Amino acid sequence: MKKIIIILIGIALIAFGIGFLALNYGGNLKISIDTNEKNSGNKFFGKNIVEENIDEEKVETANGIENINIETPFVDVNIISENRDNVRIHYNGSIQSNYIPELKTNIKSNTLYISASKKGLNSYNVYKTDLKLDIYIPTDFKDNIDISTSSGDINLSNLNLYKLNVVASSGDVKLSNLYANSLSIKTTSGEQWGENLEIEQSKFLASSGDIQVYDLITQSLFVETSSGEQEFKRLESEKSTFLASSGDIEIYGYTGDVDITTSSGNIKLNNHVFNNNITITASSGDVDIILPKDAEFNIKASTTSGDIESSFPVIVTGKLKNSLNGKVGNSNNTINIKTSSGDISIEK
Repeated sequence: MKKIIIILIGIALIAFGIGFLALNYGGNLKISIDTNEKNSGNKFFGKNIVEENIDEEKVETANGIENINIETPFVDVNIISENRDNVRIHYNGSIQSNYIPELKTNIKSNTLYISASKKGLNSYNVYKTDLKLDIYIPTDFKDNIDISTSSGDINLSNLNLYKLNVVASSGDVKLSNLYANSLSIKTTSGEQWGENLEIEQSKFLASSGDIQVYDLITQSLFVETSSGEQEFKRLESEKSTFLASSGDIEIYGYTGDVDITTSSGNIKLNNHVFNNNITITASSGDVDIILPKDAEFNIKASTTSGDIESSFPVIVTGKLKNSLNGKVGNSNNTINIKTSSGDISIEK
């Protein structure tokens, strides 16, 4: 038995030696290495991980362009307005992935299409990236921009547009100093932030993520979140509608009528000037309203399970255990609140 084991070990050593010699000296053995591939040291994140630095630039005419359409997978998008007569696209940054998005531009009719993508690849592994598309447009471009990203941040500032539409699956959207006739922001998972916005028709939609907007002037506002906080400060609107499945809503310093519907979450309204109507329907959550001391209004409030408190001298026209109907002063303004489970507070 010992002799057989020794023979087998000897055969294995001889076979190993032959293989070693073949690898080092054999002229018929070829090993193919992709010259574009660099060893990233991250083999556990997927096959064929490529590391690449990108610095690419394209310039397209702005003459006759009324629409700019931008589409990227996980590349950040920055829109910059400056004194120029064309559109400059700067694609830059580094990436470690099995997928390198390619910059492509195309003009059809009056639309400029800009994309950073790669056809024929439905899935990809991204280990690390800071790729971004810096798009410089003329200051006198006042038409339409449409942006769509799978996973990437979007930043826009100092723009005067007719229509802006943004769709982001996973990534933050940041807007500042923006003027437009129509604005629509839709995110699946990511934060929305805006400051100094003047929009005629405004729409903010979020499946999961917070929405924070400061200094918004609009004729009509519609906000809807599935899971996330809503915070608005210094809001001027003729009519504002807020919907939330789960998450708090806080509004400070607003004008115009407000309509709020929530399934689960607290609601807080704080205003120094009051000359509007408030309608609130909440399944679960407290409602806190702070009004100026001289506010006048009609009140109709009810809660299935909770307390109702008011620091205003209400002339009661109807009161049950968990409801309050009455008026403060003489005004046509109406506050209508209905909650299933939660306290209601109206304070000076």
